[in-house]
Amino acid sequence: QSGTINNEALCRLMGKYMDVISFNYYTYYLDKDFLQRIYNWTGKPMILSEFYYNSMKDTGLPGGVKDVNSQLERGLGYRNYVEQAASLGFIVGVEWFTLVDQSVTGNWFSKYNGENGNTGLFSVVDRPHKPMVEEMAKTNNRIYDVLLGKAEPFVYDDPRFSQRPAGAKMLKITRANGTITLDGTMRNWPGIPAEVISGKRLVDGSSAGVLEAAFKTCWDEQHLYVNVNVIDDTPMQNTNTPERIWSGDAVELFIGGEKVDEGGALLFTDRQVLLKASAEGEPDKMFYLRNAPEQTKINVFVTPSEGGYTIQAAIPWQALNITPREGVTFRFDLGVDDSADGSRRLRQIMWNGTNRNSGDRTYWGKAVLSQ
Repeated sequence: QSGTINNEALCRLMGKYMDVISFNYYTYYLDKDFLQRIYNWTGKPMILSEFYYNSMKDTGLPGGVKDVNSQLERGLGYRNYVEQAASLGFIVGVEWFTLVDQSVTGNWFSKYNGENGNTGLFSVVDRPHKPMVEEMAKTNNRIYDVLLGKAEPFVYDDPRFSQRPAGAKMLKITRANGTITLDGTMRNWPGIPAEVISGKRLVDGSSAGVLEAAFKTCWDEQHLYVNVNVIDDTPMQNTNTPERIWSGDAVELFIGGEKVDEGGALLFTDRQVLLKASAEGEPDKMFYLRNAPEQTKINVFVTPSEGGYTIQAAIPWQALNITPREGVTFRFDLGVDDSADGSRRLRQIMWNGTNRNSGDRTYWGKAVLSQ
């Protein structure tokens, strides 16, 4: 997988014994820097061994992998992925998953709970998804010109597919003006303007819909505080267990205090903080610390607001492996997840990075503590 392969020791071992390296790479934006890093570590050609885009709107089949709005968009996504990969020179093959759509009742060997998505070039009655296939043929007919550098690779002019992550934004986190109480108010929060995450920062999902967010932060010696206002037409939907908070309405923070100028795979001290946006829930199930040896309690307070909800949290510095003081700089990013039914994520917007943030810190932004 794209997360587990992002490991220098593993890649160098594979490069020593393998002729070709393969991994499943599901993505909208083909991150050439990431792929180049893997190649530099292995020194071996690569096969991107599994990917696809799915359209719920014109098939009635569920999505949830890399959703787009139509069969035409599936074809344009294919063109962007395959031609961008071919232009690198060291990608020797890709594998679309699969030739035929999966049955709405699920894979036969899984009874009625198996995969049942719009994964194929053909429907289950062997009819091709023509708008998609026609676009795919354009790439297949010119792929060697792209591979040999005679033609520029196709770029799908859509923010999800063509955007580069924002270049290392810097967030200034001001000290709290007094005791912070998580009660939905902004009493003792600094009066600095909020950081805005617009729908244009969509990193996962077929469209942003109305999803937008604005967040504020502050700190004291014990906690990092966050206040996130979310615009959401189906607010506070999350029925997931703590480990899967990200699958419903939620806020995610990505924080790393070591090697602030280095990207790559997550360090042992990096933390992904999941905050559950739900009206009801036991206090110890409203948060989860990923990449952490233990769960340190995080206080979370969620309230409905006009057209959405507000989530506040007090995150102990101890849980983040950071000693707070003026001038301390660390890696930082913040994302918002949106669900309509509380169990499956439809979309995600991100302040600085990409939908690969949970396994790669390269495109996280930065934050600095100030008075």
